[in-house]
Amino acid sequence: MRSKRMHAVILVLAFLFAAVQSQDDMPDIGRIDIRAEFAIGFNYDFLRSPLDVSFDYPKGYLGMNIPLQYSLPQSLANQLGSDLASQFADSSASEDYIPEAYAKQNLNFSIAVDVPMMGGVASFSNMQMMYMRYLNKIGIPKLEMKPETGGDVNLFMRGIISVPIDLEIGWETMTFGYAYEVNDLLKLAFNLHRHKFSFDLKGKVDVDILGNFAVTVSGEGMPDYTIGGDLNYSLHNVIDGHYELERWTPSIAIKFWRASLVSRFGMDAKPTGKLKAQYTLPFFIEPESFTLDEGLMNGMSEPDELLEYMNTNNNLDKFRNSETNTVEYSTDKKMVWQMPSAHTLMFDVIPDKLSLSYTKLFGSLYLELSDPFSDKAALADTSEYPDTLDFRFEASIDHVIMIHANIYNSFINVGIFSMDFAFRDNDNLLSSIKALKNLKFGDGIMAPVLNLGAYVGTKLQLLAELDVLPLLALKTGIIYYF
Repeated sequence: MRSKRMHAVILVLAFLFAAVQSQDDMPDIGRIDIRAEFAIGFNYDFLRSPLDVSFDYPKGYLGMNIPLQYSLPQSLANQLGSDLASQFADSSASEDYIPEAYAKQNLNFSIAVDVPMMGGVASFSNMQMMYMRYLNKIGIPKLEMKPETGGDVNLFMRGIISVPIDLEIGWETMTFGYAYEVNDLLKLAFNLHRHKFSFDLKGKVDVDILGNFAVTVSGEGMPDYTIGGDLNYSLHNVIDGHYELERWTPSIAIKFWRASLVSRFGMDAKPTGKLKAQYTLPFFIEPESFTLDEGLMNGMSEPDELLEYMNTNNNLDKFRNSETNTVEYSTDKKMVWQMPSAHTLMFDVIPDKLSLSYTKLFGSLYLELSDPFSDKAALADTSEYPDTLDFRFEASIDHVIMIHANIYNSFINVGIFSMDFAFRDNDNLLSSIKALKNLKFGDGIMAPVLNLGAYVGTKLQLLAELDVLPLLALKTGIIYYF
């Protein structure tokens, strides 16, 4: 029961791909269409060591990510989409999903200042850490129903059903830190991070349908008469939600000789806010999937079935009265937001030239919004399951292995890490995909990292950096030594 709740409101089921339903098994009239696009920007500057500061000169840095789009090869997208769709739909319908997928970074900025003082270095930075946006539009973009039935019943409808959804998750971090050089062998650092999170959901459920209907009624000993009328549905509904959170977390670093340890501590917090979705639909539209009622679809090609549909559940009177169904999902429960702790071991093979690092994470990036009372009610009596909203997303990253190299005025970072995702009741979305089974690494699949760049100048340096994998982005910036 729970896996179907709010299917229409937050269709993040296609979180890594956009799916368009095929035309093979559906009538041309009233075909549902699903279009989605997903973009995420992550600022890798946050991962730099707290000891990576200038102990000799004050330094300022201004950086910016320029988003570049990456599209999956169609053959790979088809295979991934089929495997993903099978986890969200009946297996018999999984082949009806054809993905059109891409991912891209999003524009974000960073500023950082290092100032030597009191034998160490005080630092300040403000970074747009992550910005995720999911745009989704489902519905029936071209509803035109004129069955070739004739006889005792006629029905004509034309219009559109449009459900655009815009989900945004933002994460911004301000950092205050201090690094101290005890001697040539030992360095220490402590940072305090103020994280600010936001979760915004905006959407609409718009229905515009016009048409007419006519049903001829026959009775023994009575003349035939016709019941008919016009259809006019113009319904416009709003979906709105907002959650926010502000929380402080620490990180510490120590370096002795060529070995260093950086520990970044996570958190378990509860953003406050509310989310409400209330919409009204014509009675013949399924409120969870925005598809036409199955009985009405079957009647489009069979006159007898359409007549039977009109005479079932008072549907004829419902057409005459332009009846609707109203669905409401709302919650003011606190959201659960968890961040993992990460501990990095690094060794300088060649000081200032070549180093190796390994990062172990404990926990995951976890978001959950649920109604515990409704969950208990569903277990007690599934027939009386109240309308509610359940949302869960988890991103797991672990075993980050990196090689860092600096050559003259250029640098390159190469590595791998393990990652996986979960959504609602579906876990291990990536590692369960057949096409990725050979990339199994830890508890997820293996993902590559490739980052390279160069800078020119001495006192004023211009930086050009390219993130090739896992997501493509071009970074540019200015470094100034005062």
